[in-house]
Amino acid sequence: MKKKRFIIVFIVIVALLAGVFTVSAKTFQNNNSNEVGYTLKSIYDKMDDGWLYSFEIAYVENDPNIYYIFDGYNLKHRPSGIEYYVSYVDAETGKELEKIPSRYATLSTSEKYREDIKKINDFFNQSQFKQNISIDDLEQLEVENISKEYLVDLFNRTISSEIKNIPGEYISAPSLEWKTQTSTDESKPGEWQIMYILDYGYIQDIEIEFVNSDGTYLSEQTEKLDFSSADNELLENIETLEENIITSQNVNITTSRSDRNLINNSDLNKLLNDLNGYLLENN
Repeated sequence: MKKKRFIIVFIVIVALLAGVFTVSAKTFQNNNSNEVGYTLKSIYDKMDDGWLYSFEIAYVENDPNIYYIFDGYNLKHRPSGIEYYVSYVDAETGKELEKIPSRYATLSTSEKYREDIKKINDFFNQSQFKQNISIDDLEQLEVENISKEYLVDLFNRTISSEIKNIPGEYISAPSLEWKTQTSTDESKPGEWQIMYILDYGYIQDIEIEFVNSDGTYLSEQTEKLDFSSADNELLENIETLEENIITSQNVNITTSRSDRNLINNSDLNKLLNDLNGYLLENN
């Protein structure tokens, strides 16, 4: 078939940009690494509405180059349609063959930001900066939707950050993923959703959300007059639980009496336990 002649590529190093590469070894080696890939340095900035921006400096197996990776990940809103997509391209002609909806909302798969992200990553990977930079160093970089001042600040914090040399417990688990659990409470139809991002096996951030059956989020109902005190308490407990998970680096709430009593919801507890099993199974 004609289609077999095509080599399908997405040239922005999507596996790296989307943070979905996995690691197969639990040791850190700068040279001759047997790992699929690992982050050497990274900084994450929590933005608005579930977004997490990051700059990562990473290695890939059997590749002497150091990769500089800027991207943003939304841990709250799952994409729909092709606002976020992976581009399948004919390697011979450069023609885009198909837009495949992305499972994750990231800047690198965004209709609006994808070209900027490609330019930024191409520029930094060609420049291979080894120390702090200034705005003058980005003079040749042309972007429309990302602040150069922000890039300078984020990169400088990254290059000055501590080198990672001890991998976390979930080193082989997928680095970006979401799981859901349908609500069994007839008075509260919808689903529980958890999305996380891992960095070198550590839980960098996790978002726990309740999505109502109409697609709205419980966490966005605070401005409504019918927002109940019970819902408010639930959201406060969820925020505490998220902080505890990141601090303890443990999704299994059954190991903590305080977390066990924090969320008295069987659906969410089941989802957390299922996620813990998933992470360990894929580790």
